[in-house]
Amino acid sequence: MTPKIFGSDDEKADIQDVQREEMSRGRRPIDTDAIKQKQQDRKNFTWLLRNGTREEFEDFLIARGQPRENEAFVRSMELYDQYQQNQTL
Repeated sequence: MTPKIFGSDDEKADIQDVQREEMSRGRRPIDTDAIKQKQQDRKNFTWLLRNGTREEFEDFLIARGQPRENEAFVRSMELYDQYQQNQTL
């Protein structure tokens, strides 16, 4: 009997989720949904940094819970400005 080969990314991700949860038994539980959300946020951050407008980038940060007064917000906006300035050189 030939083992089933999982080909889709969704199937692989599901298998990895189960493996993570199994490995963590008896330890602190792993929130795979939070891990996926964090990965997606990183992708969106990078995409907006490279392709988005300043307003879109700012809206993204605010939607992720970073108020304008937050130090991380200010650093992220400085990063955006520096990246955009370097792209025009």
